[in-house]
Amino acid sequence: MITYNETSSNFLNHVYENKIGYVLKKNILTKMNKVISGSELKSWENSLPQMAKVIRDADIKEDTHVLLEYKLPSSEKRIDFLVAGQDE
Repeated sequence: MITYNETSSNFLNHVYENKIGYVLKKNILTKMNKVISGSELKSWENSLPQMAKVIRDADIKEDTHVLLEYKLPSSEKRIDFLVAGQDE
């Protein structure tokens, strides 16, 4: 299950507007019926702006997608941050 799947430009906007924690919290509640802890929220709010700098500095296409908290099928493991796109 993918908790967050947005274009890189939407991801950057969510971070710059300080909404990324709220969006992730809402998505996890909606998609997984799970309430996250304050420490997990704080972790996202501290780390994702750093990842936004990497995305911004990489100058990737706007339609590239950022996926967050991707839960692996048949497992409790998750991938924290994934970038997906297509080149020529």
